[in-house]
This record gives sequence, C-alpha cells and structure tokens, in this order.
Amino acid sequence: MLFKDFLSDTGLADAFDGRCPPTFHAAYLSPGRSQQRIDFILVPDSVAVEGSDELFTDKVSLPSGPDYISDHICLTATISLP
Repeated sequence: MLFKDFLSDTGLADAFDGRCPPTFHAAYLSPGRSQQRIDFILVPDSVAVEGSDELFTDKVSLPSGPDYISDHICLTATISLP
C-alpha cells in the first residue's frame, strides 16, 4: 500500500509493472530469510517502458568454480522517451 501511494503521489511508475523479482541471491542470506526486492527502476508516467528484465541471475564459470558474479540481481529496462 505504501509503495502504491508513493507512486501515485509522485507520478512515477514501476518499470516492472508490479512484478517483484528478488534483487539479491538467496545464497547470500542467513538461514530462514527469504529473497526480497530491494531495488527498483522508477520512471515518470509519461515514459513508455518497452521491456524489463533481470541480469546476473545465473552462476558463471570463475577460476574458483561456478558462482554468482554479484550478490545482487541487476534490473534493466528499455524505455521510450516522449
């Protein structure tokens, strides 16, 4: 409710249109804690969001073995300016 009120009051829109993908990997959390979304891409209502996605979601090959390249999952959006 607070987030929706914030968007309404500021005239901003969530580039993920209400989808709430987690933005950090569960592997870095304490036992019993769940993933959450802590990062957002907010755009003015007048900006068209053509697409949104997440990066760094999978492990990659590193010299020490497969691991995440970052503890965060990166959010990305393609927008069109008016």
